[in-house]
Amino acid sequence: MWIQRIHDHDGDREGEGGLALWLRLAEGVGSTEKWWRVLKSVLPGVRFACDAYVQLVQRVSLVEAVASSLTEGFAPILMSRRIAAWEKHYPWVRATCSSTSAPGDARAPDSEVALEFVCRNATTYQLQERCVAALIRKTEILWHILDCLLLPSPAPDWARPAP
Repeated sequence: MWIQRIHDHDGDREGEGGLALWLRLAEGVGSTEKWWRVLKSVLPGVRFACDAYVQLVQRVSLVEAVASSLTEGFAPILMSRRIAAWEKHYPWVRATCSSTSAPGDARAPDSEVALEFVCRNATTYQLQERCVAALIRKTEILWHILDCLLLPSPAPDWARPAP
């Protein structure tokens, strides 16, 4: 199961997999390799939220950490909306990274495996409550990211992609 996840993320060959899709997206919005490798343009609140998620999964049990990932189960439902929103709100993004290569495609086998794992291993009511709490915390973290992205604050010069 873990090997399949690595293949999904890294691909079987150079330029394949989920990570390669994210890199194509970065290039499609006009960033340079130096820009995305350094990650200087990440908003502080978004960086804080991402760190909070890493800390969450570090401090809880494995089954709670996996439970927090169950937000991914909604990815297939939301993907068609994401692609339509991309095309509507970001028409300037090059076609090379459009809907056919958007990160987070409509497959979600990981979420099915995660749900099965949580159901099989959350064997006490207390552990089930902690799993639900971890999932709720993950949704709060995702909301924080959205809040950060919606705040009307101009990006400093160093955070703007090169034209």
